[in-house]
Amino acid sequence: AYFRLVGSASDQAYARALTFAASDLPLPDGAVSASPAGVSQRGAVAGVATRSQGGTEAVVWIDRAPIVLAPPVGAGSCEATDAGDDGVVVGNCELSDSTEAVMWRGTGQSFAVDRTWPGFRISRIDGADEGAGASADGRAAILMGDHWGIFGVPSPSEATSISDAGGFLSGRAGKSAFIVSPPGRVEMIEPPTGFTSLAALAVNTVGVAVGVAGIDILNAQPKGRAVYFRGLEPQVVEPLAGDSYEELAALNDAGWAAGHGVSANGRHGILYGGGFMTDVATLARTGATTSIEAVTGVTNAGVVVGDGDSGTPVALAPTVAVEVQNLIAIFSLFDVPDPAFDDVLARLRYDVAYGRKARACASLDGIREGASQPQNLQVFLVPVIDAIAGSMECQD
Repeated sequence: AYFRLVGSASDQAYARALTFAASDLPLPDGAVSASPAGVSQRGAVAGVATRSQGGTEAVVWIDRAPIVLAPPVGAGSCEATDAGDDGVVVGNCELSDSTEAVMWRGTGQSFAVDRTWPGFRISRIDGADEGAGASADGRAAILMGDHWGIFGVPSPSEATSISDAGGFLSGRAGKSAFIVSPPGRVEMIEPPTGFTSLAALAVNTVGVAVGVAGIDILNAQPKGRAVYFRGLEPQVVEPLAGDSYEELAALNDAGWAAGHGVSANGRHGILYGGGFMTDVATLARTGATTSIEAVTGVTNAGVVVGDGDSGTPVALAPTVAVEVQNLIAIFSLFDVPDPAFDDVLARLRYDVAYGRKARACASLDGIREGASQPQNLQVFLVPVIDAIAGSMECQD
């Protein structure tokens, strides 16, 4: 029962009332704007900054501090596209006649070029330093160790995302989407009825993907609808009123999907879960007031990063209430059969909302003990339970 985050009207109202703590990510010295492209589970944000004298540079934000990544010898403008949890950042740099994929590696505030691959572009990296991308001539490719492998799918094609674990990839090939599942099985997926193109833009550790279905209209701006893939079936998501285009390009393991929409007023960030779409601008938050034009990354802890309307990257860190929604999402994702958990989760959400610390902490203990099986469920639950317990100061 994927994306069963919330169901009733009261549930939807609760989700829309969740509070995020917002903060601008500072620009590097000499930059006039910047844009985040991806975020690691530990909060390292990869992106690109535009220099005042022209050109771009790859940037990673560690604890909100911007670090400019030096380009390889002979390269021009660069961008960082993703960050791992092991001190790895990946991106792409321009050469005189082509592009090259680049891996930087570092600790703290110091990063250096680790490896380069001329003739390739990289979009995402997983926890084992395997990556998704494409060759310079437009063929979907996967990075495995020091070498790239080419997928035998129609061109032009691109591998757009790779899961942190589980061995799943997503991508686009010609007018179709493709999803790769272990042990390397490639499944082509045609556009839904009424659409002329389909792309899978993100995939999580259990093989669920999201993306966009497009409609190409001659002499008119393309229109598109966000989709999520239930198995290999692309399900079109009902758009927000006024949006002519929506796409979901980021996805966490708890079931939150994110991306951007386009209306007559321009671009705006969107979040999808529980069967409904939310404009990020409507979420209650404290801190930075910059609007988010597009969400480009979302972590399992619910941290959201995106493009600010003033050219400044923005990060939204969730409050404890959002962590509870993540917990509910994980149970829904694995379709846990025990109905007793429904009552525990309902009480937990109520107690967190009203600050009933003792009761909330007792509920967390019960969930932790009862979630020991199945094992894969526990792997997802424990970090979220720990985050909620920390926010509620359960150990005090």
